[in-house]
Amino acid sequence: TDEELREIMQNPRVHTGKGYRKRARVDNRRPGTIYSGYNNGPYTIRSGYNNETDEDEYIDEEEDCRNQLLEYEREEENISEKKMKVLKILKRIDDERAEAAEEMDEKIKARKDEFEQMQREKEEAERQRLIEIEEAARQSQRAIEEAKHLARTMIEEAERLACRTCSVCDQVFVNVH
Repeated sequence: TDEELREIMQNPRVHTGKGYRKRARVDNRRPGTIYSGYNNGPYTIRSGYNNETDEDEYIDEEEDCRNQLLEYEREEENISEKKMKVLKILKRIDDERAEAAEEMDEKIKARKDEFEQMQREKEEAERQRLIEIEEAARQSQRAIEEAKHLARTMIEEAERLACRTCSVCDQVFVNVH
């Protein structure tokens, strides 16, 4: 009926007659001890199972398994939260290292560019010095050529004058003496 359906929807265990209830002990387990469904051995969840009225009751195996599952899920959530915190810290560290690496790359590139510029300037200065040396050598060569030419001209003039100089009176004549 609709009423039973509503009741089942509110509490799904209603129709089975089972649920999170305590049931009487049916084997030779020790009173006051809660047992796991996974044969992990006995463990005590809470005290108070030592008198005779409580010794026939223990936690239902399904409830115990569900409680264990909930506890494991809480532990998993805690571990997941801790892992997220650690991952955030690692990400921050990685980001800082990446930023430092970028800065270092920029510094290295700037130093490389500066070195290359200095190298170009040095090479240009060397080329300029060689050009100046070559120009000075050309000027020296021209000066030597001019001096030779001047010396030849002077020698020729001296020879011409010597031809018109009187050997007796050492006078230079325009024409023959």
